[in-house]
Amino acid sequence: MQAGKSQVIHVCGTDTDVGKTWMTCRLLEASAAREVDARACKPVHSGWPPQDALGPDLLAYGPQVHPDATRYRFEAAMSPHRAAHLEGKVIDRKELFRWRSSIATHQRVWVEGIGGVCCPLAPHFTYLDFLQDCGDPVLVVSRVGLGSLNHALQSILALESRSIPVLGLVLNEEMDFPPDDPIASSARWELEAQVDTPILGPLLWNRPEEHVRRLADWEPLWS
Repeated sequence: MQAGKSQVIHVCGTDTDVGKTWMTCRLLEASAAREVDARACKPVHSGWPPQDALGPDLLAYGPQVHPDATRYRFEAAMSPHRAAHLEGKVIDRKELFRWRSSIATHQRVWVEGIGGVCCPLAPHFTYLDFLQDCGDPVLVVSRVGLGSLNHALQSILALESRSIPVLGLVLNEEMDFPPDDPIASSARWELEAQVDTPILGPLLWNRPEEHVRRLADWEPLWS
C-alpha cells in the first residue's frame, strides 16, 4: 500500500492512566473485526526498562505492533521532556515529524499518545504541537469521574483551537458504577451539552467484548 493511502489516527488521553493503551488494543481488535489492516505505535515511550525489547504499551499490541513502533524511548516513567533530560537527550521536533511521515505503511495506523494532550515533549514543544504538525485526526479517551468533565472539555477545546480534527470522545472506565450513580449517568449528558463531538460510552474495562463491538460500529467515523 502506498503511504498516501494510509489512515493515521492518534489515540490521545485527557490525562495519564485513562486507558489509552487499553483503548488502542480494543481499536486494533475492532479494526480487525471490520477487516481493516491496522497496526499501532507510540512515538515516545517513557517507562521502558532498558532490558526489555519492547516497552509495556507496545507489548500490549501483540502481533499488530507497528514495525517502526516508536522513535524515542526512555527509562524513567515521567514526562518525555523530563525523562529525556535525565538521559541527556532532547526530543527533536523535526525528527519526530519525520518518524510520523514514515509510519503510513498500513491501511490504518493507530498512534497512542503520551499522557494528556498537552504532555511536554521538549522545551516549548508539547504533544499538542506535534499533533498540529501532523494534521492527523484524534480520538480522545477520558475516564468517568469527578474532574473528568473539565479534563475532557479542555482537551477537546485545545485540539479544536489548533484546528485538529476530533473524531470522537470515548468515556472509558475501569469500575462498575451502581445503576443509580449520578456521576456515571450524567457524564455523557453534561459533555453532549458542551461539545458537538460524537461521544461513546461509558465503556467498562471488564467488558472488552462490548468495547470491540461498539467501536466496530463506529467504523464509519474512522473512515
